[in-house]
Amino acid sequence: MDEEERRRKIRDFSFDNCKRGNQGFQRILLQLFGLTAHGKSSFINSVICAWFKSDYKNYANAGDSEDLRTMGRRSYSLTKNIVLVDNRGCPTMNMYETGEIFAQLDVVPTVILTYKDHQNYAGVQTMFRDIGAVQIFAIENYTEKNPKRRRETEEEVIRFLHAVICDVEFRADLPRDADQEMMGRKWFVLNYIHTRELIIQKTNLEKQKLTEKQKLEEDFRRKQEEEERQKKQRRQSLQVRLEEMERDYDRLRSQDQRQFELKMRELKNSKRTKPKN
Repeated sequence: MDEEERRRKIRDFSFDNCKRGNQGFQRILLQLFGLTAHGKSSFINSVICAWFKSDYKNYANAGDSEDLRTMGRRSYSLTKNIVLVDNRGCPTMNMYETGEIFAQLDVVPTVILTYKDHQNYAGVQTMFRDIGAVQIFAIENYTEKNPKRRRETEEEVIRFLHAVICDVEFRADLPRDADQEMMGRKWFVLNYIHTRELIIQKTNLEKQKLTEKQKLEEDFRRKQEEEERQKKQRRQSLQVRLEEMERDYDRLRSQDQRQFELKMRELKNSKRTKPKN
């Protein structure tokens, strides 16, 4: 299947066209989860640009601290039936937490590695396969620093979207209870996001406390350094003053000595010149 055929399948997807009909499902929500600043917002920009064949634009406000800007869930429609959802980044996510997400949502995740050129790419890919990921796509995101369109990026984005559609069609052919599934998944996702928000707030508070502590320690250190500098200046000033006093004392003593010697010579001379009776 070539790229245009994949695009057509993605564009025309509808739950109404599945073998069992829509079973209550209306659209696909592609929920994005990942660590903070690992490229989720840049990935959304890349998907939008690749799907619409448009030049780069920062739709998702990606940047150096992109996921810190994602304060809630943001949605981006690709078609009337396919929506990307950008969830706020997680400060940490271990393998247990990742597996718990997959188990609760009852889906096998599609993994996107957003730094394809990273030197440890193979190791990261193996790690995700070890925790059950089957479909793994490697995409070098478009960014403000690297906005030039690349064929390999756009082809990989289309392959990713096509794989999602194929998986959804397979699952839609099975008997489903849409209302119950969506209620359970919505509760889990919202609860998960809320929990992560609390963790993020706690992490930010701890960072703030640490920053304030470091600032206080730095202020105290600077105050000590300033006090030590002033003490040193006072000691130096005192030393200079003492040296000046010693020089003044030596000078006065020399003057007194010379005057004394002069008087002694004068006295001696006066005795020599005194007339005899």
